[in-house]
Amino acid sequence: MKVAARWTAAVSLAALVACGAPGTGEESRPGTGGGPPQQATVGGVRYTAETRIAETAPVTVYATARVENTSSTQQGVTFPDGCVVLLRAYRDPARTGAPAWDQQQGAVCTMMLVQLSLAPGESREFVAGARADEILGDSLPAGRYYFTAVLRPDGQRVEVAAGEAELAR
Repeated sequence: MKVAARWTAAVSLAALVACGAPGTGEESRPGTGGGPPQQATVGGVRYTAETRIAETAPVTVYATARVENTSSTQQGVTFPDGCVVLLRAYRDPARTGAPAWDQQQGAVCTMMLVQLSLAPGESREFVAGARADEILGDSLPAGRYYFTAVLRPDGQRVEVAAGEAELAR
């Protein structure tokens, strides 16, 4: 019970950041231009993300990425595998430099292409999740982490800011 109470207290401090700043229209990379944008548009498709914390035991961080056709024509997007969205955690709010934790390092994904055909204005959502204890592992300290969602459409990498949360052991 004591551990569950600590997790609940840590999560109650979580401050989630909503996405919605103007996109750059370019592939985003940490460490360039002050960190990843809150949204990115590539080929008429806009990518946004947000994080939520499930106060379960163990506490779990979920990132929901939205893929939306903002053009006036049908758009096709292909992802290389079943891991359409992956989480990254950074220690600094700018989300620059190497991530403190990268879900892609240990992800096990189905080796099947995920193909989308989006009508104008149509969107789809994809969710990635990770337990707080997996993120912190053996080496990361408790504290505030800044999340991004990484998507890999059509051979590109798109990384968008996805919120922040206080994580504890």
